[in-house]
Amino acid sequence: MNRFFDANDARAQIAKYIMNGSMDGTDARMLGDVERITVSALKVESFDEPKTLRLAVDTPDGLEEAAFRVPGFLCSKTLPPILRSVCARGGIDGSASVTIDDRDGRRNEVVEHAKKLRQHVKVTAFGSTLYSTLQEKAADIFKVFEDNSHHINIRPSDRKLWDGEICFDFHSRYFTERKHVPSVKHAPFPQEVDPLHILEDLKGEDLLHLEENDVQYCEKVYGDDGSVSYVAMDPKKFQVGDFVELTVTFVCHPVKKNEFVVIPTLRALALLSSELRQQSEQRLRESRDRQGAASQSGSPAVRRSLKRKRLNVEDDRDGKRRADLGENMVVERLSKLNTR
Repeated sequence: MNRFFDANDARAQIAKYIMNGSMDGTDARMLGDVERITVSALKVESFDEPKTLRLAVDTPDGLEEAAFRVPGFLCSKTLPPILRSVCARGGIDGSASVTIDDRDGRRNEVVEHAKKLRQHVKVTAFGSTLYSTLQEKAADIFKVFEDNSHHINIRPSDRKLWDGEICFDFHSRYFTERKHVPSVKHAPFPQEVDPLHILEDLKGEDLLHLEENDVQYCEKVYGDDGSVSYVAMDPKKFQVGDFVELTVTFVCHPVKKNEFVVIPTLRALALLSSELRQQSEQRLRESRDRQGAASQSGSPAVRRSLKRKRLNVEDDRDGKRRADLGENMVVERLSKLNTR
């Protein structure tokens, strides 16, 4: 975000969204609504493929993963599409030393790197106290895991900061290891995520892409009648500075025997507005135009040629010619005298 981005207006937009968000008719709860959810409503369920602990709620259609909504302004992102070869060192980049090649003897190193590839976003509220409240609600979710997971040590995720202020950081990995989900089939990557089939070729026999790894990218649209809908959107259109809504879950993954860590996981990213970002970009362009005009105002017009100022100096070549002429005259006279 540039120096013209209006952080005060951004904080006001987040506050308005949180006040209205609980009444917009969408299914996912606002993270700020956690205090309304009792322990009996949120169930901690254990799963084997992959081995995880998850929060679930009963719905008319059966047990469903509990999802929460978090608003914020994008301050960092690593999103599809994947357009470069993936390397064992250096991430998604063509400059690293180890490229994807099944013939390469370092395939294991490539797989270890690929397991960590992820879709990632970080959102900020520019120091709004509302984020402190949401952070407390995230801690309440951690407590739900703790209270319902006997004989298991639960580690919370690390607190995140951006520009010295509380932010939220969510991601989803592109792959799941096949050995953790032996009965689940691979699902092809969406075209907007992997248009060149780079990830598809990377998975080999060790990795799978599942519904678990999918992130939905969309725009949240409000109808004139107050209705709310989500329209699919290409992930490459998201920009730092956009006002977005994250749909997230909290999943416990094993790190060692009888120890799990809570991972904030991204399920969907919805664009709410790009207005503030576009306004700041327009102001930046106007500022640069003014600076460019000011720097040129005191300069002479560009010309193809300019008459050079020359001093009134006697030409040395003329003097040399005169000296030579005088010398010749002297030589000629001396010759005549010698012949007499």
